[in-house]
Amino acid sequence: MSRPPDLPEGFDLESVSSGAFGHVDDSPFSAEMIAGMDRLSGAQAVVELRRWSIDSLSLHPGQRVLEVGCGPGDMSLVLADAVGTAGAVNGLDNSRVMIAEAKRRAAHHPQVQFDTGDAQELLFGDSDFDACYSERVFQHLDAPELALKEMLRVLRPGGRVVVVDTDWETVTIDHPDVPTTRKILNFVTDVFTTNGWIGRRLPRLFRDNGLKDVSVTARSLLVPEWDADTDPSAIGPPFFVVLPQAQERGVVTKSEADQWLAELEKLAQEDRFFASLTMFGVCATKPQ
Repeated sequence: MSRPPDLPEGFDLESVSSGAFGHVDDSPFSAEMIAGMDRLSGAQAVVELRRWSIDSLSLHPGQRVLEVGCGPGDMSLVLADAVGTAGAVNGLDNSRVMIAEAKRRAAHHPQVQFDTGDAQELLFGDSDFDACYSERVFQHLDAPELALKEMLRVLRPGGRVVVVDTDWETVTIDHPDVPTTRKILNFVTDVFTTNGWIGRRLPRLFRDNGLKDVSVTARSLLVPEWDADTDPSAIGPPFFVVLPQAQERGVVTKSEADQWLAELEKLAQEDRFFASLTMFGVCATKPQ
């Protein structure tokens, strides 16, 4: 059975939700979060979405770009390559741990600057940037609508904005117990995740803010194998966190949860596992 890493005495797993990425500095899982983000960065779906994002932003040497929710900074470095040494990239994250790691990775990229800050209250001036980018951040925010408005405020007229995020109701897990699987996945979407439907909502948010030339793409992350012990977050939030909370709220019984997870791990051990989820990317232009 998958188990959590060693936890500080008195730490309550009930305090962990998808919003844990909004409180990385207070989490005993910060190292695991960074490692998981690094693994996901190499997934084909993420690589393709980032390539689409760079192309859609139409970046040129000398431009200034903002990444909201930069995490450990790997995408900020990709953006920096696109604007060159004459350009500038600002990476923003609310986690000091993430920013420290991002600064370490960007030691040889003088055009990249990382700062802590709030995505919903950006500390930049109006029209400061030629392009704005955010990836898998809005799902964790209390007010994603405000975060988009802030990105548009600091974006110059005619500038491009891209937001990429997951729609958690697109998660599929092949499991013989269909009713329990549905209950668990619905719990992840509707309760555990702050904004489980944000992927499908992004096009409407963009249009509601008067953006032009709205384009949408999607990629599915395919997970044909899974090791619950070495990569518990490969298909979303780790089940050692999700299942106890689902039990606490009466979604499933302990017996149902234990049997469901045991069967899932058995499928993985027998090389019969499959899961997937879909991420959406939306790009648009701020009107002149």
